[in-house]
Amino acid sequence: MEVKSARQIVENIILVLSTSILLPLTILDVVYACSKDPCLWMYPTNINIHLKKYLLVSACLEAMIMIFFMYEIILYYSNRKTSIEYLVFSIAFQLLTNLFQLLWNSIGSILFWGYLYNKCNTSISDYLWVSFILKFILNYIIMMSIKKE
Repeated sequence: MEVKSARQIVENIILVLSTSILLPLTILDVVYACSKDPCLWMYPTNINIHLKKYLLVSACLEAMIMIFFMYEIILYYSNRKTSIEYLVFSIAFQLLTNLFQLLWNSIGSILFWGYLYNKCNTSISDYLWVSFILKFILNYIIMMSIKKE
């Protein structure tokens, strides 16, 4: 059995923690997107996106990232050699999804804080506050892990 370095163990712990944070966010994004609050359907002036669309796209993106994380963990523990092509794909995938997620979260936060903040009920407002902050922190952590690769 191969001994794993401390760096590899820390990276795996970060992947597991990121996934354990993303799973509830994904589920809650879908739950709140399916709620009946009218603020989810409001189109702000000059923006063709409403919060329901933001939450559903965000949930799909988070699910895709979780699946990719789990695949990487399985690949890592299967002790198979990874090819250069896979490593390039992995870094490109992480970079592109992270940049899209950063952009999407920025759009969602502008949409919420700029236009709809006082129009949503308390539970949706509280969830969006916390989720934006967590998503930006996770986004930063993932960017730092990509930078190290």
